[in-house]
Amino acid sequence: LIGAGVGNPKGHYWAYQRFKEKKGLDKEVQNQYEWIKSPWDINKANLPRRYYEDMFAAFPEELRKRFVLGLDDTSAGLVYPNFSKELHVVDTNLNKDMHRIVVLDHGMTDATCCLLTTHDDRTDTLYVHREHYQRGLIVKDHATAIKQMAKDYKYDLRDAFLYADTSIKRQDSATGRSTKEFFMDEGLYFNNADKKDFMAGVDRVMTMLSPGPDGRPHLFIDPMCTHTIEEFCTYEWDTPAHVGADTFKFTDRPKRHQDDHAVDCVRYAAMKAPHVRLDDVNNQRVVELPPVNTQAGWVE
Repeated sequence: LIGAGVGNPKGHYWAYQRFKEKKGLDKEVQNQYEWIKSPWDINKANLPRRYYEDMFAAFPEELRKRFVLGLDDTSAGLVYPNFSKELHVVDTNLNKDMHRIVVLDHGMTDATCCLLTTHDDRTDTLYVHREHYQRGLIVKDHATAIKQMAKDYKYDLRDAFLYADTSIKRQDSATGRSTKEFFMDEGLYFNNADKKDFMAGVDRVMTMLSPGPDGRPHLFIDPMCTHTIEEFCTYEWDTPAHVGADTFKFTDRPKRHQDDHAVDCVRYAAMKAPHVRLDDVNNQRVVELPPVNTQAGWVE
């Protein structure tokens, strides 16, 4: 069976990953998949004289890169266009003096993602060290995998802050128990993540991705977290609307039915990380910790 497809690039989406990066393909069949890029002006001789000039004038810069120049690394429509593998993906070392924040986005048919992160209060920097990313497992198996991942990385869960998507509070109709309770049975006590204020969370992550005066961003992801990196490269706003001759407007909500489990977890961690502010009186940096439930020993 031989097939071919023609189209405009769309960043590092599934076709790029399959045909260009050969991701998920066995070595013996990788040579059967080919990614062919033609020069952007290959049809210039067969088109009206001002065709390309009109195209350049009609599109804003990011859409021009995609639909005219055919670039694969365009950030048009990405929720986090300032994410860069070169800048943000580094080997992270675990510092036991930093606050440990574990974040979970649970799914059944969708993937369940759990990230082990730490936060440097001195610089307000978040480090994503390891990820658990699996579909179709029961809670007990997820919990076992998360605890084993933490043990292998020497990441102490006992005094970590644990947060999860509020969907884990929903009760199962058959058992009358919630996913949260099943995780509690396994010794993992998750509290509510900040899910309602989506745009505030996106802004917080965008700010942490942006380099500071020293050229360093405040969010780093370990290369081991492959799904997290992939989602940052592909996470998009909903389809843009053409609102004028040279204007495209993206919606303020992400596109549905895309993998967003890891980026959601990063957003939860960023919003729950201790906030660092400057004390106006003493001109010193002050760390504001979230409240702690001393009776349960876990963060509310």
